[in-house]
Amino acid sequence: MKDTELTMESNNVVVWLEKIGLGVYKNNFIAEGYDDLIFLLEFNDTKIDELLGDVDMTKKGHIMKFRLEIEKKKAEQKKESVQPFHSKAASTQQGM
Repeated sequence: MKDTELTMESNNVVVWLEKIGLGVYKNNFIAEGYDDLIFLLEFNDTKIDELLGDVDMTKKGHIMKFRLEIEKKKAEQKKESVQPFHSKAASTQQGM
């Protein structure tokens, strides 16, 4: 698998929904145009509320799970964006 295919798959909302056990909503997400996970990670609470209404996610447990998993994914993304900087700094310091 190519790196671009892996990135596309990891950013795919359908794959992610299946992974977190909310695949039942995948068709609703696609129908409403929510197909890019990176895009969803930019949403604030107000936009998440709107999205949840758009995809007819009304069960409280599912909503809580979705919100928790979105926050986990945001934290992962933030950690990944910081990681290369730390790695570069560490290798620069080791070379001194």
